[in-house]
This record gives sequence, structure tokens and C-alpha cells, in this order.
Amino acid sequence: MEEEILHLYQEPAIGASYTNTYGEENIRNLLDKYRSLDNEGMQQMMKMVVNFSQSTDLATSFVSVGVLHALGQNEGVAEAYCWANKQEDAERMSVTLKSANRWRTTFLEPFFQFVLREPEVVD
Repeated sequence: MEEEILHLYQEPAIGASYTNTYGEENIRNLLDKYRSLDNEGMQQMMKMVVNFSQSTDLATSFVSVGVLHALGQNEGVAEAYCWANKQEDAERMSVTLKSANRWRTTFLEPFFQFVLREPEVVD
């Protein structure tokens, strides 16, 4: 499972297409994977996402914080911010996470409302 999750972070490449400019597809694919798991798998994946949210790789951190926001994991988001503020390059890390937060409110929340909505029943 760990390799599959790592692959979901890497493919498709962030910025490689108009539909994945900020990692939207990565986030959606990670959310789909999370929802497909049993409780034990969800816990294991959540630990991975929290760990990745504290990565010095900004793209990985950005996508992870997006996943945590989408899943309502405010504690994990707070941990990522706290970690970022303690880094040698804390300003750059904080700007990236604040950027993720601004992006979340302007783009991700409407995106997640669409992605997470209940499927329509067609008669």
C-alpha cells in the first residue's frame, strides 16, 4: 500500500497539465484511495499523509495539507504548520502552507464540495 500511495503523490506530475496545476488530481486520487480502505488502512494512510505534510519537499507537503484539509484533519494541518515554523527555512515553508490554506479557501473547498458530494440518483 505504501508504494501505491507514494505513486499517487508522484503521478500525475504537479503542473504538468491544466487539470493538475496545483496537484488537484493527486489530492483527488489520494482521497479516493483513502475512501477505498478499511479502518486499519485508513489509519495507516493517515499516518503517512501526516508525515508527508511535514516534508521538506514543498509539493509533497502542499498536497498532504490539501488532503488533510479535505478530510477535516485540523490537528494534522496544525502539526504541519507548527513543524514548518520550526524549520531552518521557516518563512518559505510557512508561505507555502499559507498559500495552501488560501488556495484551499478559494479553490479546494468548492472542488471538494463537488468531489465529495453524494452521487445523484437518476430515475
